[in-house]
Amino acid sequence: MFNRNRYAKINVKVLIILIIVTVALGASLFAARQIRRNLLSKISLNEGNAAYEKKDWEAAYKNFQEYLGRNPDDIEVLRKYAKARMSVRPIESPNIMQAIAGYRRILQLDPSDETAYEELIRLYSFIGNFDEMAYIARNRLADDPNDWKATLKLAEALYGQNKTKEAQEELKKITNTPKSEVPSEFVEEYVRACGLLSQIIYDDVTNQNKSEALTLLNQAVEAAEDTPESVEARAYRARYYHSSSQKPGQSEEDVQKNMERAREDLEEADKLGTENPRIRLLLAEEWIAHGELDKAAKELQAADDLKENLPEEKLEEYFFDIADWTVARFMLASRLAGLKGDMPGAIGLVDKVLEDLTDIRHRVHVLPTAIMSYVSDPNRVSDANELPDANECLDEYTDAIYTQQGQSVNRQAVSYLQALVARGKGNPYGVINALQPFVTSGASSPEVWRLLAEAFIRTDQTRRAVNAIIQSEDPEMTLLLAKEYLKLQDWTKALEIAQMAESSNPTDIALKLLRIQAGINVSVENLQENTPNQQALANDVWTAKATELSQIRTKHPDRVDIRILQSIVALQLKDPNTAENQLKQAIEDCNEPLRAEIQLVRFYRQQKRMDEAISACKSACDRHPEIAEPWLTLSDLHVGNKDYESARNCLNKALDVVTERWEKRSISINLALLELTRGENDEDLDKGIKILSDLAAQDKNEIRARTLLLATRKIQEDPNNRAQELIDELKEAEGQTGLQWRLNQARVWLASEEWRSKQQDIAGHLQYCIDMDPQWPAPVLLLANMYDVGKLNELGRVEDICRQALTHNPSAPGIIEKLVTTLERQGRLSDAEEVLKQPEADSQLSSRFHIRTALRA
Repeated sequence: MFNRNRYAKINVKVLIILIIVTVALGASLFAARQIRRNLLSKISLNEGNAAYEKKDWEAAYKNFQEYLGRNPDDIEVLRKYAKARMSVRPIESPNIMQAIAGYRRILQLDPSDETAYEELIRLYSFIGNFDEMAYIARNRLADDPNDWKATLKLAEALYGQNKTKEAQEELKKITNTPKSEVPSEFVEEYVRACGLLSQIIYDDVTNQNKSEALTLLNQAVEAAEDTPESVEARAYRARYYHSSSQKPGQSEEDVQKNMERAREDLEEADKLGTENPRIRLLLAEEWIAHGELDKAAKELQAADDLKENLPEEKLEEYFFDIADWTVARFMLASRLAGLKGDMPGAIGLVDKVLEDLTDIRHRVHVLPTAIMSYVSDPNRVSDANELPDANECLDEYTDAIYTQQGQSVNRQAVSYLQALVARGKGNPYGVINALQPFVTSGASSPEVWRLLAEAFIRTDQTRRAVNAIIQSEDPEMTLLLAKEYLKLQDWTKALEIAQMAESSNPTDIALKLLRIQAGINVSVENLQENTPNQQALANDVWTAKATELSQIRTKHPDRVDIRILQSIVALQLKDPNTAENQLKQAIEDCNEPLRAEIQLVRFYRQQKRMDEAISACKSACDRHPEIAEPWLTLSDLHVGNKDYESARNCLNKALDVVTERWEKRSISINLALLELTRGENDEDLDKGIKILSDLAAQDKNEIRARTLLLATRKIQEDPNNRAQELIDELKEAEGQTGLQWRLNQARVWLASEEWRSKQQDIAGHLQYCIDMDPQWPAPVLLLANMYDVGKLNELGRVEDICRQALTHNPSAPGIIEKLVTTLERQGRLSDAEEVLKQPEADSQLSSRFHIRTALRA
């Protein structure tokens, strides 16, 4: 026992010693750690400050971040850290979010820190987080209710949230202040509040009285007098006057007054000058609206000078991200170059901005302009008629838009740009494919309808072109609409449109002549009725037209279309000698003699002077060998004489001398049709098929040749299913919105033994064609045939299909005949007679019906 106690006593002492040593060692280590932390903090702080002074923002924030990890409540360093984070370029989301976190930490430590409030509002505005922007602004106003900067920012945040009523309430807290009581330190906020409130009132479609908007801008101009903000106030008012001048229903005097007032403000703003590059760009935009391109260029140059000379921090007050300046500057400069017709300059701007901007967030704003510029530049078209630069930009823009949420408007822009590129490649069906789904889904801009109408015209879809032009509601397309009605031989519509357009623009010679041309055709059509009243009025009508044309000719002696119309009128006045002499004189005098030469050929043919017609046409071919029209006219004359060999020789000779691709194509198609319709044997038929097949092989987008091939019996009966191959090629060329491939596919299916199994597909294809072109008889008749006797034998469906089609095209003879025949088969002769009594019905159809009725009796 004695020994055990002795050893225990010794162990306690050792333990105490060990504890003391351990505590001492721990204290030493803690002290060393603190010394090391302080040393590292000092190093991080010193290096951070050094980098901050050099504006090496990335190094600064990294060092400050190290320091704040040990000293999280150091407000001064937090300020520098947040400033460094938000100053890193290029801007990246993590840096912005960390800057926001830094400033919010400052507000936790010091809720009255004004700089933190201002920077948070600025950052939230930049990223478009208007909820948080409003929250911060309200907190600032709770601390200082008289801070107009915070009030304005709160209003801007509410406006960004589409809370216009609440935004107006906040703005009125500023704008209701009498201008004499506006604090000098808040003049800028007063001007901008007046500007924003004025814009809200102007944009409010429920408020027809816009006078309050102008009153606010007048207040801003008066309050800012003799201050730097005067330029901004005048720029806003100039924009208001310019916008007001564009409102419909104004007299020319009111428009001129508004534009004059806008000019006065712009000129005064120029005298005063400003160091705000945003306002410089706004002034440039307004000068462009006045057609003052040189003054706009001076404003742009002044903005460029500010960008070069202003301190970086000052410039960032106007453009937080300098790349936003690059975008805004490019958009204006590009527009200016385009208006000046400086295509090389515009392309140079595009190339440079695409080189300068690397972030897709900025590139997405300039890519549409880049695409439009590249499409317009002939130097950017490859040998294969491709647009590599435009294609590359389009692919990038499409990828960017379709990866973003809520971009429906921009996705519509993608369709428009796709159509532009397709047009640049010479692919009108590509234009239709891009735009047709777009316009079907809702309202579209006049530019979209204009582009679509142009594509329909190029693909010979005149009825669809007319519909597109009407949908555009674009007054500038009225002339084109009248021309398309002339193509459809709808003389009355053409006359109505031409008269309406001429009333708005009475000095336009093209509209005047189009109105006369349409009127001539209407008069000729009316004379065919041969009523005594029409005959009595005829000479007076033609004499009046002759007088009007003579008056126009004195002002425009070189226009060949005037001479042609004079010749037509002279012929109606039973004066063929004058008609002939008018054309001969036009050939000698006018700048476009070919039109007069072709009209002279028509005149001879109409007068049954065929030898003279052929001689005149041969002369036209000799004078214009590279143009297809005289050769085609000569071939037609030979066909009229049943001299098919001469017609062939004429077209073959034309192929050797006609130069332009599309002119050659028209020659080839006419030669093929000649072989197919006038050939004497299978060899001639094969020649026609070969010509069309060669055209199809040369151009994957060739539609006409393929549809003609599909109409030949040899192709329809080909055991190798050549018809289906052609339909597949048509589908590839026309795309998903195509009509010809659908019509021909339905026709092939309907002619096959398996047509019953394809019934739903046939109906679907044909109904699509009818929906897209309601006046087109072919799909209507084919669909009716499927339900007719010999197929489904549903005569009620046939009647419904025909009657529905006649609501869109009441004068379609094939559909009227189909309906009458269907009613006859049902024994409904009185109903059939009612159909034929309609004014649109062809008299020949009525005659045939009455003959059949008499034979039955």
